[in-house]
Amino acid sequence: MKNTLINLSANDVNDGATEAIFRAMFNDDIIIAPNSEMALQSVSLNKRLEVIEIDSNNDAITFQIVGNTAVENSIVYGSEHKIHCKHGTFTKNNFLDLFSDIQNKMNSQIGVVSSKEFGMEILVGISSTEKIAFQFEKSNNINFTSPQANTAIENKACKQQTINSRTVIVADGNPSPVEAHYMYSNTNFSRGCGQFSARIELFNNANGAVPAGFVMGLIEDTADNRDKLNNDTITFADFRYGIATNKSNLSADNYLVKTTFDSTIHHSGFVEASTPLPVVQTGAGDEANNDILFIRLNKGKIELGKYDNTGGGRVLIGESLDYDFGDENGSKQYIPFISILGDSATTKLSSIKTSITPYNTNTISDPFELDEGLSVFPQTSSARSTYKLIFETQTLSNFFGYSQLLNTSINANSNIFVGDKSFSKHIGTNTYLIEMLNPVSLDSYHSFSKGRKSILSSIPISERIINGAGQIQYEPNNLFYVSMNNKYPINLRNISCRIIANDFSVIQTEGTSEIAILIKESE
Repeated sequence: MKNTLINLSANDVNDGATEAIFRAMFNDDIIIAPNSEMALQSVSLNKRLEVIEIDSNNDAITFQIVGNTAVENSIVYGSEHKIHCKHGTFTKNNFLDLFSDIQNKMNSQIGVVSSKEFGMEILVGISSTEKIAFQFEKSNNINFTSPQANTAIENKACKQQTINSRTVIVADGNPSPVEAHYMYSNTNFSRGCGQFSARIELFNNANGAVPAGFVMGLIEDTADNRDKLNNDTITFADFRYGIATNKSNLSADNYLVKTTFDSTIHHSGFVEASTPLPVVQTGAGDEANNDILFIRLNKGKIELGKYDNTGGGRVLIGESLDYDFGDENGSKQYIPFISILGDSATTKLSSIKTSITPYNTNTISDPFELDEGLSVFPQTSSARSTYKLIFETQTLSNFFGYSQLLNTSINANSNIFVGDKSFSKHIGTNTYLIEMLNPVSLDSYHSFSKGRKSILSSIPISERIINGAGQIQYEPNNLFYVSMNNKYPINLRNISCRIIANDFSVIQTEGTSEIAILIKESE
C-alpha cells in the first residue's frame, strides 16, 4: 500500500494578504490509484487579525433618531448627533471595549425633550448572525395608576382615589416611614434616555410634627436591595439618586435632592440642591399645573429637578451629574421607587410615570399618550421618523462590516442597522474548514450547505491559536481518512484547496500558510 504526502502553500497575495487558497502545479505527475483516501496531517497559517487604529482622522460617527428639533433652556434636542470613538488600536481582543464606548456615547447624546428620543435606548453589539448591529428601541412610560400597573408595579399600602374625575395615589393608612407606603417598577429604569416623575396633586402641611410629603428615587438593582424591598426594610440611605419634599414636613419648604450614600439616618443624604428648588404650586383647584418633580437621564446626565407654572411653564434643574453608563462588563441598573410619607389629608400624587429599559424580558409599557397640564412637561411620540447611521470614514465602516457610509431607515419605535459582512473574521470563529477544490471530490457533507461539500477536515481553532497575533497550528491526534471517490486513477499534478470559516466565508491570512495532506491507497 502506497502513502503519498503532499504539502501545499498559500501565496496568492491580494492587497497584502492571502485568502487562504492553496494551489500547486507540480512538475511531476502524482498518480493516485482508484478508491484512495485522503487525510489532513497538519496545517499552519497566520490568520490576519483585522485591526483598526482609531484617531482624530477616523473617529466620528453621526446618527439620527428624528429629524425634528426641540429646545429647552437653550439646549437643542433631536436631529443629527455626532460622537467621537475612543482612540486606540482595536482587534478581537478588545473590540467589546470599543462597542461599549460607542454605545455609551450614543446614549449620552439623546434627550427627553425630543419626543421621539424620549424613552429610547441604543445598543451596539454583535447580532445572532455575527454582524455588527446598532439597535434603537423605544418604550413608553409606565403609569403607576394604569391597569398595566397590576403586573408592572409592586404596590405596598398605596391606593387609588378618584377626586373630581382625577385619579390620585395616596397612602393606604396612617403616615409611616419610607418602607411602609411605597410602589416600585418591576422593570428597570431606562439606560438610554428617560424620566421618572410625579405630579403633586396635593401637598398641604403647616405642622412640622405631622409626617407629610413623599420621596422618589432610583435604587440600584442589587440582590441586597431586592431583599430589602421584599422584607420592607428599604430606607432613604439605599437611594442612589432621589428627590423629595422637605424633611421638615412643611409644604412651604424647598424640595431636597440626594446624590450620595453619605449617611444612614432617616432622610439621609437629602439636602438642598445646588440650584434651590422652591415650592410653587401644590394646592387644590388647579392641579394640572401643580409642581412635578423628576429624575431624568438626559443627554448623559442624571438631572434632579421640577417642572412648575412659573412664567407659564418652567424647567428647574437642581442637580446635574454625569451618569455612569458602565463598561464592557455591564452597566448598573436602577429601580424606580416612590414612597408617600403623609396621609391623604396632606399628600396626594398623580401622573406617576417612569421610563423603562426596552430590553428587559419583563418590559411592559402603556400606550403612548400626551400628558396634560404644564406645557414644559416633555411628551413622548411613536411617530415614524428617519433614522440615520453615518460613518465618516471608509476605514470605520469597513471594520464594522458596513459597505455604505450612509445608512438610513424610516421606522417608528424600533430600528436596527446591521452590517453587511460577518464580524467573525475580526473576532474569530470556533472552527475553520479545509475544502478541497480541484480535482478532488471527497465523500463528505455539511449541514450549512445542506448537501455534499468536499470538506477534508475541520480545525478547532479556539484550542489551537498559538498567540495573540492569530497564528494557528493544528495537527489532529488521529488521522481520519475520507474517501476520494475516484473510480479511476487521477493525476494530482494540479491540486488546490482552501481554508474557510464555518459559514463558508473567506478568511484572510498573511505571510505563508501551509497544509500537509496524506493520501493512501485502498488496501
